[in-house]
Amino acid sequence: KTPSNDTNKQSKTGQIYGIIGGLAQNSMAISTAGLSSQYNGISLAVAGFLDKPLSESLIMRAKGGLLQYAVKSGDAGGSFTYLDFEGSLNWYITKSFWIGGGGAFLLTASKSNNIPRLDASSTTNSFFFVGLGANISSGPSNFIPISVDYALFPGGGRISVNSLLIRGGYGWLF
Repeated sequence: KTPSNDTNKQSKTGQIYGIIGGLAQNSMAISTAGLSSQYNGISLAVAGFLDKPLSESLIMRAKGGLLQYAVKSGDAGGSFTYLDFEGSLNWYITKSFWIGGGGAFLLTASKSNNIPRLDASSTTNSFFFVGLGANISSGPSNFIPISVDYALFPGGGRISVNSLLIRGGYGWLF
C-alpha cells in the first residue's frame, strides 16, 4: 500500500491534490552537414497536480503548470516557456517509493531563440519521461512529493533534446 492510499481512506473525494516545483538540467545537440553544436542550461518549473488511485499500487498523476526550457552556448541560446500538461502512471514498489512514466503536451507561452539551424516556429511541443520518486508523509492528511524524471523530446535525426528534472512540493487531501 502507498501512503497515498492509506490517507485516501480519509479523503472525501478519493483524490489527492498538490503543488510541485522543480529544477531542470537541459541539453540540446544539433548536427547538420558535418557541423555539430551542443547547448546546455538550467530552468524552472511549477505545476499543480492531481493523484487518482487506480489500484493499491498504481496511481495516475495529472499535472498542469509552467515549464521553462533554456539552453545556451557562447552567444547563441534559446529560452522557451510552455504551458505544461502532463500525465503519468506511477507504480508503487514499496509503501512510499514509486517508478513511473508518462508524457507531456506543451503550448508555447513565450520564446526567444538565436540558435543557428534551429527552427523554433512551432507553437506546440511534447516530451516523454520516465522517473522515480517518493511521497514522504508529513502528517495524517498531507505529504511531500519528490521525484527525479528524465525527459526526452521527440525530434528529428539531427536534433537531440532532453532534460533531467528534479521536483518537490506539497500534497494534501480533500
